[in-house]
Amino acid sequence: MAFATRSSLVLSALFLSTQVHASPWIGTDSPLLRSSVETLVNHGVIKRPVNTYPLMWQGVAQDLHGVSVNQLAPQAQFAYHHLQHALKFAQQESSSSVRVFSNSEPQTWQGFAPRNQAKSGIETSGQITGKVVSAKLSVNYRDESLNGKYVNYDGSYLAVLLGNWSISGEKINHWWGPSQENPLVLSNNAQAMKGVRLSRHNTNYGGPSWLSFIGPWNFTAIAAKQQSQANKIDDVEIEDGDFWGWRFSTMPISGLEIGLSQTNSDWLHYPVDGFTAEVADEQRLSSVDFKYSTLLGEFPLSVYGEYAGHVESALVAEDGAFTFGVQTHYGTSTSLLSSYLEYTDTQSQCFSAAPDYNCNYGNINVGQGYQHREQNLGPTIGANAEALTWGASYHTMGGYAGHMKLGRIERDDVDISRLELGYQQGVFGALAKITGHVWRESHSTDSDTHTALSLALEYRF
Repeated sequence: MAFATRSSLVLSALFLSTQVHASPWIGTDSPLLRSSVETLVNHGVIKRPVNTYPLMWQGVAQDLHGVSVNQLAPQAQFAYHHLQHALKFAQQESSSSVRVFSNSEPQTWQGFAPRNQAKSGIETSGQITGKVVSAKLSVNYRDESLNGKYVNYDGSYLAVLLGNWSISGEKINHWWGPSQENPLVLSNNAQAMKGVRLSRHNTNYGGPSWLSFIGPWNFTAIAAKQQSQANKIDDVEIEDGDFWGWRFSTMPISGLEIGLSQTNSDWLHYPVDGFTAEVADEQRLSSVDFKYSTLLGEFPLSVYGEYAGHVESALVAEDGAFTFGVQTHYGTSTSLLSSYLEYTDTQSQCFSAAPDYNCNYGNINVGQGYQHREQNLGPTIGANAEALTWGASYHTMGGYAGHMKLGRIERDDVDISRLELGYQQGVFGALAKITGHVWRESHSTDSDTHTALSLALEYRF
């Protein structure tokens, strides 16, 4: 009890400076932080849309302010303290980090986590945060990167606050929707695109009183550039493509979030008559998603889904892909266990005359469609696939954490069964992570079993 009281006093004092300095948002690289956010949505502490990442700190901090932690359920207490600790770090006027990693084999499955799609690498960053302007410069080196890029500036941005709007020039990843594994419109599977973004800073309701029933709402819009690893494909010049997207989400009642997203790409290439050709065409994807989070007695439960596909007119997707999942949390005042079960189906019957062309995600043969540097912008499983994933994560007040993923992916040419186990803890002021991967690829004539080991060490100061 004494520990809880002291923690409450320290964290309450922390909030006196909440509006002064704070890193603008929570990124797409911390599944444990996301679990704490979602736990507090279940318990009715956070009462605003949270399924658009980067997620702005401003509204989350406002919901946490004034909460009596001793009246929260034990599992909500841990989530509360975890977010407070992260907020304390985000409030620093300046910070830096260094992260090194090594993979025995680069991973092709990217969930809501730091990107490790390279043999090895080192990532460095420095960040400054002010009342109006925030900036971060990241310089990263990756060896044998799956996107063919050795040096990049992923994670860099310059953000300016204008009233309740944040405008940023950036090279960061986005994650739109409630999915834990395969968001259908935007994920962090591909390398970050260069672009600009407009987002609401605080999602409190603002507008005419007759529309107040929509509750807290969020809006974000991006304009970016798609690129190819190669300058040419079969002597056809491949230029950068324009990518546009926007997302609107709202929480009309506590625990129910509804989102609508749309993207537009003019960057399609696919084979025609056996030859590779560049097709000047536009591809529009539209998505609608929901997540309902509540307590059944004392049991936290969330149900979520997303439906997305190409659109010819209006906002209604045609022949779309879909995701459905359930999620729960259990914990104590010093630990939190989160778990989910998620199914995704990206199969489509809306094929054009061109072979291997899927109207939702472009070409799946040559690799120039709804992609950036030959990596899928949407679901990591790509087009014409099904995936079922069970995942669980556990983390403690002392910094120890572990996670597990068990899944199966079915495509036309191969079925993949996979297991992922990870563990992390603090080591000499840094955070060390080790992850093991085992997967079996089954083809029509044979099958192979693969293993890989990933190591990472991150130091923040």
